Amino acid sequence: MGPGTGAALPDLLRFGIGAVLLVEATVLVRRRPVLGVWLLALASVLAGLGVTVPVNFRTITVYLLDGVVLVLVTVLVMQVAVGRRFPLILAGFGVLIGVGAVRGVDLSGIQSAFNASREMMMFVVAVAFVAVCVGADAWPTVERAWRILASGLVLWAAWFVLRNGLGTFAATGARGLNASQAMLVGQAVVISMASGARRHLLFVSAGGLALVATQQRTALVATTVGVLVVALRAGRLSSARASRIARVSVVGGVVAVMLAMLVGPSGLRESVGTAASSVSTDSGTFGWRIEGWRVLLEDYSRRPLGDQLIGQPAGAGFGRYVGGGLVTVSPHNMYLTVLLITGVAGLVLFGLLLVRALVRTRVGPVALHALVWSVIVFCVGYQLGPEMGIVIGAALAAPVAVASGDRGRVAVPTPS
Repeated sequence: MGPGTGAALPDLLRFGIGAVLLVEATVLVRRRPVLGVWLLALASVLAGLGVTVPVNFRTITVYLLDGVVLVLVTVLVMQVAVGRRFPLILAGFGVLIGVGAVRGVDLSGIQSAFNASREMMMFVVAVAFVAVCVGADAWPTVERAWRILASGLVLWAAWFVLRNGLGTFAATGARGLNASQAMLVGQAVVISMASGARRHLLFVSAGGLALVATQQRTALVATTVGVLVVALRAGRLSSARASRIARVSVVGGVVAVMLAMLVGPSGLRESVGTAASSVSTDSGTFGWRIEGWRVLLEDYSRRPLGDQLIGQPAGAGFGRYVGGGLVTVSPHNMYLTVLLITGVAGLVLFGLLLVRALVRTRVGPVALHALVWSVIVFCVGYQLGPEMGIVIGAALAAPVAVASGDRGRVAVPTPS
């Protein structure tokens, strides 16, 4: 046995075990596609909490979320191979992301290029898998999964506050939940409000309090829009259903605000008072972020015509000077990120995708339509992960009205 063989063997063994688990997961998801929704949502939440479960073999590192996405891609290919229709908008969007990744190999190397397009490609895979493979079962699964996962995140946020105090963000910039996790909690609040069930009142209050405590204001604004959509759509429902929704929404909101204002002399109460003057950013003000967007757009306008049409090579980065300092992090704007990575063509396709999701949900579950609106707003201040792809996929798979004058009958879902 040569030097280093003993150290390499555990890596090889873990890689082999991981490969076997991926095969088993693929078989299970192929039989019951809704399991793919649970696996992807759970892996996304765990990744946000730092639970990535890396498996290394030589120069290859596969994380838990990567493995789940690989399973979904495999099942998706199987479904398309037997004749399931693949949404053309998604196909075009995915091709543009892939072209950018290939073009970026010469610029920054294969690892950097594909890492740069990884999150957006995961979003596309999530949308496609849910729309093509899960279909009409997607929305009931999302309702259950979001409530369960959000309950865990609310408990995590409470533990963070108890351990670190309410003024942690002001002192260190640390938060109990990142923006994507807070968004999932907010969407679960919207789902619970739309149900109008009294048993969800406690979660509505706890979820609202968690949103305020984590100071993820982009998610808070998006959630507020979702709640407003539910309130507006409630007027079209039966008076009894609308009344239940209104009671749960108002009581839950009041309880959350009262708790926020009563907890301690500072910390959370201060964050409520300053919410109107600042938003969740890397530097602290919305104006700082807008300035960064302006610089990126100016740089985009100076690029060659080809880059403007189909996007810059992946790995080119988002470097810009704001306030005299170099900033390299994501612009935290999905629309701008899509424009830079996939060009005008990709931005048009992404916009059509969101519009399609809105149209598909104009009848049917009130909460699903509200969630699509919340995603549209969330895109202004953050990027979308695979968990938001699940929501859009569920919207694309939603039943549609047979005719504009018949809002009671629905047609069989078609994801295209």
